[in-house]
Amino acid sequence: MDIQKLKDLAGLNENLSTVNTDTREKENSQNISPGDPDWYSTWDDKINNYSSDADVNNDKEDYKAKQDKKREEERLKRQEIVAKKREDQIAQQEKEKEEKRKEEEEEKKREREETAAKVEREKAEAKQKEEEIEKAKQAAEREKAERAADTEMEEDLYDEDENIEEEDLIRYFRHKQHEIAEARRNALKKSI
Repeated sequence: MDIQKLKDLAGLNENLSTVNTDTREKENSQNISPGDPDWYSTWDDKINNYSSDADVNNDKEDYKAKQDKKREEERLKRQEIVAKKREDQIAQQEKEKEEKRKEEEEEKKREREETAAKVEREKAEAKQKEEEIEKAKQAAEREKAERAADTEMEEDLYDEDENIEEEDLIRYFRHKQHEIAEARRNALKKSI
């Protein structure tokens, strides 16, 4: 394409105000207002003067090809976006499942630990009760031994000393009480 043709196409060789004035006069004479079908044809005439039909058709085909390509690219982008969103959703679901599984495992572990601690507490309580029972048995045996010792000493006291005078009896009784207390201490030491 040469420079002169480019100038013609661009309208640089024409006085635009005269061209537009001529076009407006033509529209007024034919009673054409903007937006009428004939109004478009006057402008189409101008376009046809600047380019050939082949150029216009080629431009239309190029435009259509560009639009088709653009639509295809947009469709592919949308598919990529949808695929990416789906992948993200699947990843999120997997992450949530993993977190839920971990929480369940932690809960089971906590329950096992609580159960083990409860069993240990129950064992300790049972052992403590057994020790208390054993202590109570030992205390009962000591008390029984003390009573038996007291009873035996009292019997000895009455058997041996029926004929002793009153003062001697008091002294003797105090001495026996001391012996009883000493026997209790000895019995207590043996049981411990």
